[in-house]
Amino acid sequence: METTLIKKIELKNGLTLEFIDVSRKVAGDRYLVALKTRVSVPVAPRWFAGDEPDIPDPGDIIAKVGSTVEFEQKKERVFVDESEKPVVLENMMALAEDYGVRYIGHPDFPKKLILKEYNADI
Repeated sequence: METTLIKKIELKNGLTLEFIDVSRKVAGDRYLVALKTRVSVPVAPRWFAGDEPDIPDPGDIIAKVGSTVEFEQKKERVFVDESEKPVVLENMMALAEDYGVRYIGHPDFPKKLILKEYNADI
């Protein structure tokens, strides 16, 4: 599967949101239009306030989940005509960007994602 990095945006919380086209032809002039959004969150003390007693030590978090936590989402539309593919992909990107700015760009997103990953096997 061929992937193409379309765009990157810097979010207010310091993360970089990537938009990746992972579309593919399925039959004749029909496509599966797919957009993957991805953000890498470094596990760092800056995401945690010093006055939170129930938060594990960053060293313990890194030991369990690694130095980076990845967040990805994928949106798909099936059986899209080749002539409609650019418009469909552009609409998907607009929605994903709006969502990314509001949700992934929220100041608490990195901390919550890291803790979710840390607590996943408990």
